Amino acid sequence: MLSTGRTGQLAFIIAMAVAVVIHYRLTFRSLAIFGTLSSLLLVGAYSTIDLFKIRIDKGIEDIRHLQEGNFGTSWGLRAAFWIVTGDILREHPLIGAGIGDYKAAAAAALAKENHGFGHGTIQWCTTSHFHNQYLMILAQIGLVGFALMLWLLVELFRLRIVDPELREFSILGFTVFVVACIAEPLWMLQFPIILFVFIAGISIAATKRL
Repeated sequence: MLSTGRTGQLAFIIAMAVAVVIHYRLTFRSLAIFGTLSSLLLVGAYSTIDLFKIRIDKGIEDIRHLQEGNFGTSWGLRAAFWIVTGDILREHPLIGAGIGDYKAAAAAALAKENHGFGHGTIQWCTTSHFHNQYLMILAQIGLVGFALMLWLLVELFRLRIVDPELREFSILGFTVFVVACIAEPLWMLQFPIILFVFIAGISIAATKRL
């Protein structure tokens, strides 16, 4: 909660929920434990950590601007990427626009329909990555690529790891990664992809019997 990254905070909360389910299974008790812990954590952080309160208030303000049609905020730009990705998918549904052509595809889509975006939003959407790994996969390699990515993640979560500690490490590591991909294309960034490969490598190795 001391971090400025709202995605990291969200990943932490969801990982905590997964950890509770791992230890207690999905029961009324586990849901009650998670609800109590997360509520206390969020209320306590909002009440005592100024940085956390500022980031939450900024997010609420971004949503208000977005409702007014202003996409020139942190969350507004991310919403714009969702819209642009939808336009690209309508043109290239199965195999996407290509690994290196997503910016050109975004420019072409916005040239047809700019959705009332301001100049800064249009420039951002055509010169930056889409700040979301799932949107990047859809824009670059379409529904086929997205299906393959989901298959890969499902198989990683399904790895048969006997050691309970390693199994929990694997599940929580992939959970954090899956959540974090909502806000950043982690497979395009050097250190996150190294971390992903590290977690995947340990997880796969843990399925082997010595």
